[in-house]
Amino acid sequence: MVATLGAMILIAGFLRHIFFVSGLTSNLPLGLVAGMGVGLFFIAPFLWVQNLAEGRPLGLTAIDGGYAIVATAIMGALLVAF
Repeated sequence: MVATLGAMILIAGFLRHIFFVSGLTSNLPLGLVAGMGVGLFFIAPFLWVQNLAEGRPLGLTAIDGGYAIVATAIMGALLVAF
C-alpha cells in the first residue's frame, strides 16, 4: 500500500511537471485529457508488454491499463484544478 502511494505521487509529480512545462495550468478538460493521454500512451503500453512477456491474459491488461488511464485522468484534472 505504501509503495502504491509512492508510485502515485511520482506519477502525479511527473504530470505536474509536464503541465508546468507546457503551460497547462488552469483548463480542467485539457488536464483530464492530458492525464488520460499519459495513462493511455505511456503507462498502458508498458503494462501490455509486461503482461505479454509473463503470459498473462489480455483481459488483465485491459483491467490494469484501464485503471492506469482512469487514475491519470483524475490526477490530471485535479492538478489543473488546484
